[in-house]
Amino acid sequence: MGFWSLEEDRPTPKAVYNWRVYYCAAVAAFCAVMIGYDSAFIGGTIAQQSFKSEFNWEQYTTSEANLVSANIVSVYQSRCFLWVFRRLYRRTLPWAQERSAGLFRYFHRRSGYETDD
Repeated sequence: MGFWSLEEDRPTPKAVYNWRVYYCAAVAAFCAVMIGYDSAFIGGTIAQQSFKSEFNWEQYTTSEANLVSANIVSVYQSRCFLWVFRRLYRRTLPWAQERSAGLFRYFHRRSGYETDD
């Protein structure tokens, strides 16, 4: 009995050992790696001194800075998630843009940092 040969005690359909199952698992693993990369990218961007000086980070207390940072990461990740629809379904691009802009407005209003512009 080799590594790829199986000895079954009950009848199992051949579709269970199809190449699509392994392909789907590989895509899911790659997606997990990419969301980790995205989180590290935006987290590293927020931690840089140039980002903090550009957006006047000193004006926030520690709890406010944590809230703003969490909102930035959440909006970034939701934008990445909704942008997938552009690749999958071209007609849903306006839908994805509207939803991500709506999420941005929601978190911005919720954070309480409205400007007088």
